[in-house]
Amino acid sequence: MVRLRGAAVAAAAMLACALLAAAPAPAHAAVDLGNVVIQPSGWRYNLVIMRAAGQTNTYKAEQYLSYLTKYNLTDEWVVAYAAAVAAQYGTAPASGPTPSPLPSDPSIDPILGNTEILKSGWRYQLTVLKEQGKYSAAKQAEYEYYRDRNNVTDAYVDAYAKAVAAKFPEDAVTAPPPEKKAAFKIFRGFRYTGMPSSFAYCGMSEYMRILYDTELFPGNSKEMPDVAHLQNKIVPTLLKENKQYVVIDIEHWDPILEMDKLITVVRTLKQGVRAAGNTRMKFGFYMLLPIRDFLAPTKKASQPERWERWMAQNEQMRRLAAEVDVVFPSLYTVSENRADWVTFANANIAEARKYGKPVIPFIWPQYHDTMLGLGTTYMPVNYWELQLNTIYPLSDGIAIWGSVKKGGGWDAWDGSRDWWAFAKNFSSRYSSVAVTSACKA
Repeated sequence: MVRLRGAAVAAAAMLACALLAAAPAPAHAAVDLGNVVIQPSGWRYNLVIMRAAGQTNTYKAEQYLSYLTKYNLTDEWVVAYAAAVAAQYGTAPASGPTPSPLPSDPSIDPILGNTEILKSGWRYQLTVLKEQGKYSAAKQAEYEYYRDRNNVTDAYVDAYAKAVAAKFPEDAVTAPPPEKKAAFKIFRGFRYTGMPSSFAYCGMSEYMRILYDTELFPGNSKEMPDVAHLQNKIVPTLLKENKQYVVIDIEHWDPILEMDKLITVVRTLKQGVRAAGNTRMKFGFYMLLPIRDFLAPTKKASQPERWERWMAQNEQMRRLAAEVDVVFPSLYTVSENRADWVTFANANIAEARKYGKPVIPFIWPQYHDTMLGLGTTYMPVNYWELQLNTIYPLSDGIAIWGSVKKGGGWDAWDGSRDWWAFAKNFSSRYSSVAVTSACKA
């Protein structure tokens, strides 16, 4: 039993030192270990293990050096002890330089000292709270409480956030837009169960009217436009509501092969409201201009033929584009890769601009429901921030859609969600629609 335990400990020691096997052992003068018992266990051997871990872990390095001071030992003594254990039990000797708790990355602010940079723990949570505090008084108060409780400063938290962004670039967020654009609006295209009765003073423009296929096609067939229904039911409803924007959401027709059907729908609606004297109402199709494509721009280098095909398809859509007043590209999130999403958004907005109409992209604070595992979960707030910051300088407005619950159906409204808090904050800075204390959502 004792021999088996010794073999297991020896194997663990070999594993702990294996990471450093390639590094040459430091040259140390002979050290007298005295009469200490040489064994692969106990606090002395734990120092050997801690030394090995300290080669790649600044926290372990700090811990190792503190124990040297506690036991009044030197690094050379630990190296000699490791060599003695190796000679007696066949383990690998200690290797690598004296562990240092100082960060090797010169970009890390000296204020952080030997702090290990992690995307977890109380320091990281403080950076999250500080960011949330920009758009939530409650989060700001919570941040200040825990900042003071942990006896750190704003500068320390900012330095840690910067270090996290450098080490984990997927969490980095683009800089905010440089200036406010006149007449820019964020439109409410979302509907939840249990929503507030009003979103007045919340930075949202009026509800963007979306015509879903269930409303456009009252019967069992969706193969052809129901012109009579459009003229006698939909047009009167739209005139009564008198919204500025009407989004036609027909996704089951091939936009190229069945374009004439799409043209019939938009012409019928426009002619109906114009005949009644309404020139305010603007019409457009969701997602079709340009044809939504994530892979064409993100795989352009490896699949150039897909990019060329997408370019050709979007050119074919010009006949439909001539019929609409505004373009509503869809920029929903189908990947956790934020750089790919930015590429996708930039390319789709650039294609939308080619039609010479105002561009108001649709975004959604959840991952698209087609994503396995992640579908319908709400994306991290800094991903949402990235999307708003990316779209703002390129578009004439933003439409926020949503929201779907897991398994289907409309999700329940929750005004405490991060996406909504940030949307209101963003609106207060960049939208022409005011956000005031009178907002009840």
